[in-house]
Amino acid sequence: MVNHSAPLSADAAEIYRSLADADATVAGGFLVGGQEPKDVSDRYQKDIATAAQLITQAAANSDGSSEAADQIASLNRQLPVYTQYVATAQADNRQGLPLGGAYLRYADQQMQQKGGLLDAADNLYRIETDRLNSDYADAKALPWAAWALGLTALATLYGRSGATTGVPTGCSTRGCWPRAPHAPRCCCGW
Repeated sequence: MVNHSAPLSADAAEIYRSLADADATVAGGFLVGGQEPKDVSDRYQKDIATAAQLITQAAANSDGSSEAADQIASLNRQLPVYTQYVATAQADNRQGLPLGGAYLRYADQQMQQKGGLLDAADNLYRIETDRLNSDYADAKALPWAAWALGLTALATLYGRSGATTGVPTGCSTRGCWPRAPHAPRCCCGW
């Protein structure tokens, strides 16, 4: 489980980081006015693509956790709405229309509000981190049943060797003891 929970927890943190960076990047590019610089546009597109890819991976790896599935569904519903608001804001801004600012505010609200994209990403991170911590705790627990079974097996083997009966089964420094019919030769040649 730890091999499964740890990457998902890290992905949830990266979803949050990518979304937050995309929002800050697009706002900074909007302030430039007109056509935003190519590096700003590329960074925004990269952040959105990273977030979308990680949301898809999280959906595939969430292992039936209903809380995680709810947050992933929220991210899936809201991300296209956010990107549409941003695209409309950018198009209006390029044309010099003040309406672009309103669309950018809507996009920012979609990102920042309670129940918005960042809230869902943060909740997903918390859910997956709690699951990871639970997996670590389970992995650290002492396997009492395995210990008991191992001790029982050792006691059984020790008992079968004759050591518990007091009858030696081989050679000693005091000479040979009678051997079983198919036992190997004793050290004294018997």
